Amino acid sequence: MERWEKLIQIVKAESARFDERDDAIIDLAEFNNNEVIEALFNIAKNNQIDIMLQASAGEVLTEIWIRNSNIDFKKLTIFTDSALNEA
Repeated sequence: MERWEKLIQIVKAESARFDERDDAIIDLAEFNNNEVIEALFNIAKNNQIDIMLQASAGEVLTEIWIRNSNIDFKKLTIFTDSALNEA
């Protein structure tokens, strides 16, 4: 299993501590693939997830888009307020 896959598992694990999930989101910034982008997007648009995790996901996903010179404005408009503020 790839490191990014393990990080996504931690992010999705509701039983994981908040700090572990947040750190995993931040560590996903190192990766650039569709699975990572979709995992971050699913957090950044989900009002049922802690707002700090939404914010971290929005920030990291935007960093990836900027690095790729390819911001997905359609997805950006779906971010929660906290994710959008960090973006």
